[in-house]
Amino acid sequence: MDAETHDLPHDDGQPPALSLPAFALVLGVVLAVFFLLNPLWERPDIEAVDSNIWMSYAPIPLLVALALAVEHKLRRASWFLETLKVTLAKFGVTYLVANLVWFVDGPPPAKPETLDLAPVGAFASEAPDGTTAPRATAIDPAQTGRVAGEVRDAHGEPVPDALVWISSGLKRFVFDAPDGPALLHHDGDGYAPRLVVVRTRQDFVLRSAPDALHTAELVDGAGRLVGNVPALAGGEHHMTFARELGLVSVRCRVGPHAEDPVHLLVIAHPFATRSDARGAFAFDGVPAGELELSAWTETRGALARPVALAPRGDARVELAFDD
Repeated sequence: MDAETHDLPHDDGQPPALSLPAFALVLGVVLAVFFLLNPLWERPDIEAVDSNIWMSYAPIPLLVALALAVEHKLRRASWFLETLKVTLAKFGVTYLVANLVWFVDGPPPAKPETLDLAPVGAFASEAPDGTTAPRATAIDPAQTGRVAGEVRDAHGEPVPDALVWISSGLKRFVFDAPDGPALLHHDGDGYAPRLVVVRTRQDFVLRSAPDALHTAELVDGAGRLVGNVPALAGGEHHMTFARELGLVSVRCRVGPHAEDPVHLLVIAHPFATRSDARGAFAFDGVPAGELELSAWTETRGALARPVALAPRGDARVELAFDD
């Protein structure tokens, strides 16, 4: 009788668990999804890494259920416990490996945002490799000219260091964006420099001092909120502008004291400059046509004048502020 009792299967009340080979197979599949979907060694941006995380966790419950069913162990308690075990094991492995890779090669880069004003204030994603960017227009030099002139005050005196740009008449042309970034830095007291010219599709970088979180509230010339972008303490935020905005004021609203705004000029072409000590400015290679020329200073505001430029022409313009 005792021998027969010892031969009976022992039930300790615990739900059946996956065998070691089945557990290893399920874990191997989800690890393969994480590491091969967007390989870490190819430096994917943070959005791609997030995609790896979600896509690798999602199949775990189904894979565990299938493995338990194959081993004839499918119970509700078994499914819950084995799913939890695989999830924790997967987290531990990916956390250790990913942090080792990022310790050696640096953290994953942030994906640039594209600021699009359709509607105002909307942020739309764009591929960072530039595949959606239109090609630059081939412009015949014979169909271009020169625009030059002076910026003066109401008394006829030159206005040096005024911002001058072509504000209208070039929408039919596409110009290549500069290779380098445009930078704006918050040093704890405010943003600097006071004025930055940014081209559409150019990398625009917000940098912040390591003391605290800052934001960049962007407001266009009509007083409309364009966006409110975080500038993380000691970090960088990358974005691009998809459309021309003209003059945009930027300030942080989260600090303990009010900040004076700085300004961006967001344009789609290279024709922007500052007037020299004599108030003079000049643009060469401007496509001919009916144009508008604008000037701006922080103290005087903005003004605009129409300009008619003929092919191979030389248009002279005086921009006079009404002080």
